[in-house]
Amino acid sequence: MKAIQLKNITKSYDDTKILENFNLQIPHNEITCIIGPSGSGKSTILNLLSELLIPDSGEILNLNDKIVSYVFQSPRLLPWKTVKDNMKFVLDNKIEKNKLDEYIDGWLDAVELLDYKEYYPNQMSGGMKQRLALARGFAVPGNLLLMDEPFKGLDAPLRFKMVELIKKLWEKQKKTIVFVTHDIQEALLLGHSIIALGKKPVKIIENLTIDIPLNERKIGCVRLAKLEGYLFDLVEEGSLYKRHNKMNKHCCFENKSFLNIGSHYRKSSMT
Repeated sequence: MKAIQLKNITKSYDDTKILENFNLQIPHNEITCIIGPSGSGKSTILNLLSELLIPDSGEILNLNDKIVSYVFQSPRLLPWKTVKDNMKFVLDNKIEKNKLDEYIDGWLDAVELLDYKEYYPNQMSGGMKQRLALARGFAVPGNLLLMDEPFKGLDAPLRFKMVELIKKLWEKQKKTIVFVTHDIQEALLLGHSIIALGKKPVKIIENLTIDIPLNERKIGCVRLAKLEGYLFDLVEEGSLYKRHNKMNKHCCFENKSFLNIGSHYRKSSMT
């Protein structure tokens, strides 16, 4: 399938222009991570993709899937429903009834909640609730999954367990995922591509494609370490001009100082 394409998108709130002639391509069945400073339009992009917002001008092409999953910062579970019934709620009329229980059990097993399917949310830890939210997002039979900082409230060890869980779930059911995060490590561990946004009106200041297989990406991976520092400086500066000076001064791609990354790093064309 063709990549989803945001073409010449402009979006304003009152008198504040968030996006202006903004362009972005989102590859099919890959994980695209979006990073950037607060207020840089990351959530606006998700809301445009979900059609919760309509652009002032421009168009979104190849958004063929009318069923879109959305995983938010909070799990958004229904407190009066059990784990199993929370799953049923988002799958109503989307899965054949005679296959629904088996289908739900398969996803609950994938997130290690099968033994807790009769629990209510108030009986679950924060990590269990977030695992259930992930199971719901992946179980919905649409191809596009939007994730808006889903691990923001979790401590670091639990966040990285959730990152590993997303990898596992994506291997089980490959979807087109757009993952918004402030955490550069999350983006490096998950993203087939990483989009770095600058300040309003938003421009893409970097578009990286990382060819390291997901199962080889770990905290402390040398091949990701230099990219982490580079992306941190990039997001902090938010300046395309400074970015090029910093790359030439410190990174020297043409002199191959990224030897630990080797062929696993590919710089995409700017959008």
